Amino acid sequence: MTSPQASTPSNRTTTVNSLHEGIVNTSVQAGHITGGVTIHEARFDPPPPFQGPQVPPAWVDRDAELRSLYQLLDPPQRTAGIQIISLHGPHGIGKSALAARILKELVGRYPGGQLYVDMRGSEPEGSRTAANALGQLLRAMWPGPLPAAEDELVGWWRSVTAGRPPLCVLLDNVADAAVVRRLLPGGTGHLVVATSQSRFAELAADGADLHELGPLPPDAARAYLTRCVGDERLRAEPEPTSRLLSLAAGVPQALRLTVGQLAQHPHRPVSSIVRALLDSQRNVAARRPSLRLPGAIVTTHLDTTYADLPRGAARSYRHLALLPLDDIDVSLTSALSGFGEEEAASALGALAAAHLLEQAAQHEVRGAVYRWPSAEIRQYGRERALAEATDGEAQEILRRALRWALAATATADALITPSHSKSLPGARPQHDAPAIFTDRASAMAWLKAAADSVLALIRAGHAAGEWDLTWRVSWSLWPWWRSDRRYSEWIEIHRLALEAVRRCQDPAAEMRILSTLGVGLRGAGELDEAIGCFQQAREMADREKDQYMVGQALHELGATLVTAQRFQDAVPFLEQASEVRLSIGYTRGVALTNILLGQVASHNDDHEQACRLFSNARDALLDMDDPHDAARALAWRGRVTALVGDISAAETTLRTAHNEFVVVEAPSWAARTIEWLGEIAEGDDRVEEASALYAESLTRYERLNPLDAERLRQRLRALA
Repeated sequence: MTSPQASTPSNRTTTVNSLHEGIVNTSVQAGHITGGVTIHEARFDPPPPFQGPQVPPAWVDRDAELRSLYQLLDPPQRTAGIQIISLHGPHGIGKSALAARILKELVGRYPGGQLYVDMRGSEPEGSRTAANALGQLLRAMWPGPLPAAEDELVGWWRSVTAGRPPLCVLLDNVADAAVVRRLLPGGTGHLVVATSQSRFAELAADGADLHELGPLPPDAARAYLTRCVGDERLRAEPEPTSRLLSLAAGVPQALRLTVGQLAQHPHRPVSSIVRALLDSQRNVAARRPSLRLPGAIVTTHLDTTYADLPRGAARSYRHLALLPLDDIDVSLTSALSGFGEEEAASALGALAAAHLLEQAAQHEVRGAVYRWPSAEIRQYGRERALAEATDGEAQEILRRALRWALAATATADALITPSHSKSLPGARPQHDAPAIFTDRASAMAWLKAAADSVLALIRAGHAAGEWDLTWRVSWSLWPWWRSDRRYSEWIEIHRLALEAVRRCQDPAAEMRILSTLGVGLRGAGELDEAIGCFQQAREMADREKDQYMVGQALHELGATLVTAQRFQDAVPFLEQASEVRLSIGYTRGVALTNILLGQVASHNDDHEQACRLFSNARDALLDMDDPHDAARALAWRGRVTALVGDISAAETTLRTAHNEFVVVEAPSWAARTIEWLGEIAEGDDRVEEASALYAESLTRYERLNPLDAERLRQRLRALA
């Protein structure tokens, strides 16, 4: 067997670019990359995650509760297992704030980090599932793909946390004690704090400490009001101030809304606010006679706050509250309410000033990002929206939100993966929404930041029968699906999209949704079901005489068989896929199929044919401006080059591929190329170098996939 003709990765002119140690978050911008790119990285591990809600700046009292909880957590009294603290009480009573205060004080005791999940136990759409919460928790530590099944996620979560230093998990707004048990970390020394409106007596059997939270005492409530609005104003009207405090009844959320009223109207008499609250109190009693304390107190204060909002802010509040979203920005608000960006920003600012929203972050692309301070505030806005809406208005608001999501995701798809964007004629209808971003980097940053909101809108669209928009948004999310590989949501959302597109009776779209669902199933290891999807897509493509999708389905069937190590079974599908794609001039598709055929040739020890296929694929993909797949072809060529004995060329090729994967932000492939370099060094009896490369690959895999990480540990043990 002869070795490949060229000793460099491509016959093209080699261009060497270098970025040296000390540069963090390396990025190279280029149309495409040829030759060698050398990036000398300064290695650093990400710090432990420290999440959680903001501790209220104006903190008063709760001293007795804090003392009691800190005594439980003193090191001499800590058990060898996991400590569970359950805080329960009615909504608006300050459970989340107290939990946040506990976490802030315990930063030094739990060096493994602090994780936060809002379980949304009070949301009208239902609480967050354990699987969804596990995905969020794991992604804080593992940026790579996760399994789809809940039981597997539980196992991963406990495996990941078993070897970590003690960490703290805050599960906020939990509706079911059984979910708390599913989310318990592995190992020992960890702390789990859960907040709920219900007393979770069943957790006592797990050693949980149950604490009920009540209203603030009168002195603490007055101290809070004094700190926020000043003593002079309150002393000027002592009787109205006492009445104001009585109406709030020590409920922190009511006090916070009162502060918003006083702060927005510094010259308004306290007695005027008291009169407005008394009017609201009577209206609430008449409108909702069964409402119990402290719900009636909070609703009374929300009535008064809502009545005082500017018209545009009130409109945005109602519209936003209809949507099942955790975060909100100017672009979305503009699309919902028909405002310009300046007016939308003003409306959000007014809602934040009234304490109906709070700013959560300042994002590089989205700008100011807001969230609901509590589920009750969102629920109140939703009730006002439904009470004041004209027929069909709620459905129209959801439709506008979905159109906004489609405008953004379709634009991102066209920027990041233009070949995918163009593969379905008619998939990008015209939209009036303003451009949120104009380049690949900002498009991907937006997708990563807004993905959970988009997924929530897809679920809501499906539930409301917005079939066309449901499947279109799911389809246009392709760059994010490919990047983040969150297979649990990938499969869930594409099942919804498949039902939606079938309702639309659009065979061209249905074939493509089937194919994308199959890719997700394959990534999750559900190979038989993936094959079923691709077979359905192929049968439909034959009936519809859609040669593009015939080739796509054949390619994916071959890819799935290669994944299953059924190389010989894969060959007929891949050869047919290549023929079909060549016949319709789909050059990029031929190149992608050639990468798979190259793997089959390598498995059959036809290394010369494998190198030829990989080289042809790389050249074609570079011409098509597809740096990610071009780097894949190069990496496979490097591996085969090693098999024919040209060690120097193989190492040069793999290092170049590794650097290209760094540039295109493909961490899993970057880890794989380092592992392959370790294999070469081990086969060349450079044991020390192989050990160092395996250790480097292990470091990367530990942040991506525990199964890959375990394989590298076995390699290191074998070397030792």
